[in-house]
Amino acid sequence: MNAKYTPGPWKMNAFLQPSENHRGWGIYWKGDQSRAFGRRIADVFPDCDSRGDPSEEAQANARLIAAAPEYHAAAALLLDWQKTAWEEFCRKFPLSAISFRDWLPPSLRALYDAHAKAEGTP
Repeated sequence: MNAKYTPGPWKMNAFLQPSENHRGWGIYWKGDQSRAFGRRIADVFPDCDSRGDPSEEAQANARLIAAAPEYHAAAALLLDWQKTAWEEFCRKFPLSAISFRDWLPPSLRALYDAHAKAEGTP
């Protein structure tokens, strides 16, 4: 199953609501030109500090969410490149029964698993 998500790029914009408890960040898809910021994808409403200001952690979370499409695309490119190398390995060693995931080094296996999670595949 391929993930059906809103394409990137996504942008993060700070926003203030009338209530001090509703400061946060909106994640927007800029492809919708009918709206000032674009189409809203997600909101990040942080816990506020003693002054009522949003936490730095929440702002970092919003940046990470906004970067998700680029991360996803970069992971797909790297994994496709690795899959080509694995297919070449399998041609050279046809009796090898190792799966693509198991052939990957641990760092790329973690990327494979995260990418599969985003794609909705086991």
